[in-house]
Parts: sequence; structure tokens; C-alpha cells
Amino acid sequence: MATRHAVADLVGAIFAGATEAEQVALRTAMLGPRARHGRCRVLPGGKRTDVRTAAFLNACASTAGELDDRLAEARTHPGAHVIPLAAAIAEENELSWAEFLRAVALGYEAAALLGGCFPDRPAGLHPHGYWTTCAAAVAAAHLLRLPIGRLADLIGTAVLFGPRLPFAAAWQGATIRNAYAGMAVDIAQRSLESVAAGITAPTDAIEFVRAQAGVASQPRAVDLSCWAIERIEYKFLPVCNSLHPAVRAMRKVQLPGPPENIEAILVNGPQALSGFMAETAPNALSRRFNLRYTLAEELLHGHAPGKELHLADASVAALASKVEFRVSSDAYRILIHYPGQSVEAIATEQSDPAPSGTLGARLREKFLAVVSPALGVDHAAATWTMLMQVNEGERFDLGQLGCIDPSS
Repeated sequence: MATRHAVADLVGAIFAGATEAEQVALRTAMLGPRARHGRCRVLPGGKRTDVRTAAFLNACASTAGELDDRLAEARTHPGAHVIPLAAAIAEENELSWAEFLRAVALGYEAAALLGGCFPDRPAGLHPHGYWTTCAAAVAAAHLLRLPIGRLADLIGTAVLFGPRLPFAAAWQGATIRNAYAGMAVDIAQRSLESVAAGITAPTDAIEFVRAQAGVASQPRAVDLSCWAIERIEYKFLPVCNSLHPAVRAMRKVQLPGPPENIEAILVNGPQALSGFMAETAPNALSRRFNLRYTLAEELLHGHAPGKELHLADASVAALASKVEFRVSSDAYRILIHYPGQSVEAIATEQSDPAPSGTLGARLREKFLAVVSPALGVDHAAATWTMLMQVNEGERFDLGQLGCIDPSS
């Protein structure tokens, strides 16, 4: 069930991100009259195209709404890389759901193990691409039956070719960031094709990339007591993971008056948050990576999956301008100043763990929130049920899920 949850959540993330302007433009350009033909579906809508185009577009959309999952020990987002490529290859080669789900689980496992080789992600590097390119390639290799003896060459090739991309694009609102995962899966597929054709990689590829990226820490052991896919951290806030603790801290506070009366908001937190303090955030991407605007949006409108940001609301920008930040070794501590009084908010949790037995219900609620605007509530609910109950012996086809136009 953990793998089905991961797949369903990523499908929902694709629906959420596909509404962003640059994603609409990408699909229009790449699925137009000169589009390549193939068996692979692009969501939403389900238009068919070739493997590379489908994997690229689905991966891009899956990250644009900031609802893709995270694996803590990998310090990255495996699902956005592994699932789109595995889905495209499974559809193109008419493989079974069982083979697809197994490949997805192996991809997450590879992400965790490679994360142990890169225990530090150097400042300024975005978590998309990098060694997660290898994870996508491993999932694809399983589906295409790459001989096990070639796996080391595949990982070496993918890690050398894997992109190391700037985090600053997200802070600036440069929407190339929403194509990072798509480019990574494209490189993963090219790496697999190259190795299958006989290309070999140097034996010290990982050590070379570690040195080039400035990773000083020694590799760390990875938890092998259960499958990595069972340890996924799911996102229930459509903003960068680094900002989640601040939002959750704010939600614990009883404000003494309306947000419009706030005089100042002082955030004390880790040094890493200082990069999220740009004074302006012109688009949805930059606001999802901006502490000022995230707190202002939360106080005035609240964050939730499927809920659009209020980009044109001047009161959000006005409140955002009142947010200040100070580096602190303490847990997130937020002081909210009103005339004559102040209140404090504290959060220590980086992740948002679901109470025992509630994860499935929470993921379903999130799925309905992001998919219903496109399909309607009943159709979205039926799609979730199909994802949870699909016969693993059947041929993998996203068209079975009822989440696409049958005429596509």
C-alpha cells in the first residue's frame, strides 16, 4: 500500500502543478501538431506521446505546485523523478502494474542508498536532479531488464550526467526550476540508453562527484529495516519543506486580533532560512519559497492543497513586509507583535507525521482537493479508489484510472 500511496500522491501533485502558467505553455508547445507519437499519457488530460516527452512533462508538473513527497535520508524528492519515468516506460512497453510498482519501490530505495553517499547537500544546490537522477535510472533499468552487472555503470553514468542545479532559481521565481525534475528524468533515460548500448563509467564516479560538489562528510549508513518508500514524508502544505515548521508554529497560536493589526513578525530560526527572505516575490513559485509571503498568506488566507495563492492581494504584500528574520540556534520561534502586546509561536518538527492509522485518509483528502477542480469530486474519488484497488496483474495504463479523457 505504501507504493500505491506514493503513486497516487504524485498523480495529485501533477494535477496541482499542471495549472501553473509555464506548465500549460510546456504542454501546449510539446503536445501540439508536431508532437511525437507514442503510448504514454501526459496528465492531466491523458494525451498520448512518446516516453521522453511524457516523462519530462509529468515530472515538471509534479513539482510546480510544491506538493511532491520527500525522503528525509535522501534529502530530496524521489517521487517526482522515479514515478514519471517508470510510468512512461511501463506504458510504452505494455508492462504490468506489478512491474511498475516494484520499479517505483526500487527507485525510492536507490534514492535512500545514494543519499547515504551524499550526506550533505552543499548550500545553494537544489535537491532536484543530482543523485535522484540515478534513482530514476535504477527504476527504469528494472523495467527494461538491464543486466545486474551493468548497474554500477548505470549509476556512475547517471551521477556524472546528473544535473546540479541552483536553489536560487526558486527564490527568484525563475520558472526553469519547475523543469528541473523533467530534465533529470530525461538525463536518466539517456544514461540508461547509453549504458545499454555499451557505455561504461569510471569506478570512482561517486567519489568524483562528491569532491566536485564539495561533500566533505563520509558516507552514512541507511536504514535497511524496511523499504525506504515506507518512510516517505508527504507534504500537506504547498510551500517549500523548509517553511513548513514556521507555518505549523503559526497555526498553534491564538492571535489577539485580526492579522491586519499586526505591527511586526519576528522569526528566529536556522541560518538556512535567511535565503527565503527576499523582499519581493513576483509569482507563485517565488512565494512558495519565501518566508515573508508564506507567513502573510497563511495568516490572511491559509494554505491548503489545491488552494491558489492570492498573488493580487495587496494586503498579503503589506503583511509580508512586516516579517523580519534573525538567525538562532533555537527551534523556530516566532514573535507576533500587536499594539501593546505580543504572542509567541514555537515549532520543532520539520516533518508533518500523520497520527497512526490516518495517513491513507489524509492522502485521500489531499488527492481530492487537488484533482477535483479538474475532474469533479465524484470522478476524483473514483480515481483514488482505482489507484488503491487496481489489479497488479493487469497491463499498466493510466487510462484505467478514469483520470483522463478516453478520447485522447
